Amino acid sequence: MAIASKSKTPTSPLQTALQNPVIAGAGLAVYLAVVIYVLLTLDRRNTWFPLHTTLAFPPLVIAPFLIMGSSLPRIFKIVSILILLAVVVPVLGIYDSTYLELIIQICIFSALA
Repeated sequence: MAIASKSKTPTSPLQTALQNPVIAGAGLAVYLAVVIYVLLTLDRRNTWFPLHTTLAFPPLVIAPFLIMGSSLPRIFKIVSILILLAVVVPVLGIYDSTYLELIIQICIFSALA
């Protein structure tokens, strides 16, 4: 009886491209830039603000996991996550304190788990 195992070779051209650290880094930079831009340009006076912020905030929360799963060198991963947590999140908290409160709650509940 043969045992099935996962192969490490990429099966699609997209997977092959994402194994390249330069392409993965550029993709993550564009992803983060778009997410940060969207979050900074949300207008609280808009009637649809709750829906927009509900759709725009989770990609920021997922970003550290995408960075850790990328093919970037370890030092770039660590620096990227530290910049995200030490610079980007506080700046977003200055513009809208709701995001800072959500991050604090996520950290508290993660520590309690």
